[in-house]
Amino acid sequence: MIYRTVLFMICIMVHTSLFANDGKTLNLLPLPVEVKLGTGQFQLNEEVVIIAKNSLALEAQKFIEKVQSALGFKINITEDSNAETRIYLILDPQLNSKYGKESYKINVSTKIITIKAGGDEGAFYALQTLRQLLPTEIFSRVELKNIDWTIPCVEILDYPRFDWRGYMLDVSRTFADADYVKHTLDIMAEHKMNVFHWHLVDNNGWRIEIKKHPWLTEKGAWRMQPNYPKRGITGRYGGFYTQEQIRDIVAYAKERHITVLPEIDIPGHSTALLHTIPEFACPNAKTTGYVRFFNDFPQRGKPFDKHEGSNAVCAGNDEVFPFFDEIIEELVSLFPCEYIHIGGDEVNKEWWEACPKCQQRIRDEGLSDSDELQAYFIKRLESIINTHNKKLIGWDEILEGGITKSSTIMSWRGNRGALTAVQNGQKTVIASNQGYYFQKDQTDNPLHPKQWPGMLTLQTAYEYEPIPLNMPQEQMDLVLGIQSALWTPFTNKPDLWDLAVYPRNFAVSENAWSESGHKNWEEFQQRVQKHRLRLAYEGVAYWREASERVGQWTSEDLKSPKGLVIDVTSFLTQAGKYLIVLDHTTGTDGLEIRSVKFLKNGKPIASDFHYGTTEEGSDKDRMYFVDLQSLEKDAKYELEIGASGFGGMDSNGDIHMFKP
Repeated sequence: MIYRTVLFMICIMVHTSLFANDGKTLNLLPLPVEVKLGTGQFQLNEEVVIIAKNSLALEAQKFIEKVQSALGFKINITEDSNAETRIYLILDPQLNSKYGKESYKINVSTKIITIKAGGDEGAFYALQTLRQLLPTEIFSRVELKNIDWTIPCVEILDYPRFDWRGYMLDVSRTFADADYVKHTLDIMAEHKMNVFHWHLVDNNGWRIEIKKHPWLTEKGAWRMQPNYPKRGITGRYGGFYTQEQIRDIVAYAKERHITVLPEIDIPGHSTALLHTIPEFACPNAKTTGYVRFFNDFPQRGKPFDKHEGSNAVCAGNDEVFPFFDEIIEELVSLFPCEYIHIGGDEVNKEWWEACPKCQQRIRDEGLSDSDELQAYFIKRLESIINTHNKKLIGWDEILEGGITKSSTIMSWRGNRGALTAVQNGQKTVIASNQGYYFQKDQTDNPLHPKQWPGMLTLQTAYEYEPIPLNMPQEQMDLVLGIQSALWTPFTNKPDLWDLAVYPRNFAVSENAWSESGHKNWEEFQQRVQKHRLRLAYEGVAYWREASERVGQWTSEDLKSPKGLVIDVTSFLTQAGKYLIVLDHTTGTDGLEIRSVKFLKNGKPIASDFHYGTTEEGSDKDRMYFVDLQSLEKDAKYELEIGASGFGGMDSNGDIHMFKP
């Protein structure tokens, strides 16, 4: 792992202070190790060719596919050329030897760009940096005219701080389709993140097809819910990924140099499994008899009480282990990742303590208590995983009761699990809930949807430093990296997920890639502000704090046959995904919202259809994302809001727009 010694870090800091890291001036994110800005510019036009061979030609093709829609012309790839303006892609064994396969150097002159890479990964990351060096409009999904596509003359040396730069998405509590997963992978790759932790199985749903046990998804991937036809909520909710879809997503990730880490949470968090195979519960334990909701998704309901039913498989049941051998066998065929994540967290052990099978297991194995029973369970799982030539990774609770040094610890309760792990000589990934859990609120802005209790601002995520300064070097070498996470009990819509994750995940991507000695919150804020424009062109629904009141509704508007139509031409500054929030202010009646549309010269061009309400003391799904893919200078743009009084016509409120 490329994690420098303290002395080497000091040398880097001194060197870059003399070298003047102009990556800050260029708004690069994450910040490279060394950047030296020159004079002049390289012009990207139809005459430019990329010179690359073999695998590097494939990396060049990925870059072209990303920029071509905005450019409106194609860049050609060749193995040799005498073109006046050209881009070279070269593998550099010395760079690989010194800094690793993810390292790269970029040298931009007025006629030639030379990219040297430690490996294919380094070439891929170099081209992500090159894209950021171009004007912001290069991130547009449609062709833009009259843009001067220039790249400043610059020298860059770059390589990562950590090998593991991860992000976890929980699709068990709320399901995401394959397109959203690919969208997530795209944004991760642009910011040099390389591990996608896919939380596939938990209490709330079994999301992966298992050929030997098809009933796991036939029953465990779905939950019944009350019918609210007016709100678009009917019948059952859920979904799962077929093995064909998983192979496609894993291949998609591999093209972007991202490893997909699957998680099957066991022995706790197993309500979905116990709903499908109730005999895996302790014989004296109650089971819920259904795949449960988590708090208020998609409607308000009774929170799950740990005494209501068991969420843990029986550790004394010998049939559990061959079953998981079959599960892991199929996981191995789908995921080339060296690890299998087994969860192991928050096990409700009270049923074990009252279970005759579990207590017999404790006696037979000479164990002291339920903590050691959990360690026994995890060790047996690890043995199964090892027979399939994979390694076990789990949340830091697997340390309780003792665990083998060969297992890897993912520390989520701060960094204390990581500190224990490295002291034991175990590898660890720091996924701290103190700095990297994005289901927490990021703002106290009343227009932001409330999520998990607690606050985690962009500044907190950026300034959080997981590695103690006094950690010995031999322990530092056991820290594989860091990882952020989004748990999805309260955010039932992918745009809301993006709102929660971005831009906070860019703080994590920078902390995972860039040396901690470069940290400067004020300067990072400025780079993120510029970077938000890139996100806007990509149609990413990121959070932005400042909004404008673009209109309002009154009781009289609700009586009008014209409905709510507001001229917003003067508020639109560029293409991108706009966030519209309706906020009830006065009146005894709330507002029921069905849709928000953008009209261009009176014709609908973009819309968001879903049921929402805003009323005194209560708001539900009142945020609407409307994607304006292009903006014409002389056109008239309006917002058309499909809404009616909730209970009556005595309703007044404001309409806010968050601009890219």
